[in-house]
Amino acid sequence: MARRDGARRIRTETRIDADRGVFMISVAAELA
Repeated sequence: MARRDGARRIRTETRIDADRGVFMISVAAELA
């Protein structure tokens, strides 16, 4: 069960990083 919680946390952090990457790309597109 602990391993499943760890996988869920990693997946959540990955999704947050992906959202941040999309946000940075959109900001860079507006500045360009």
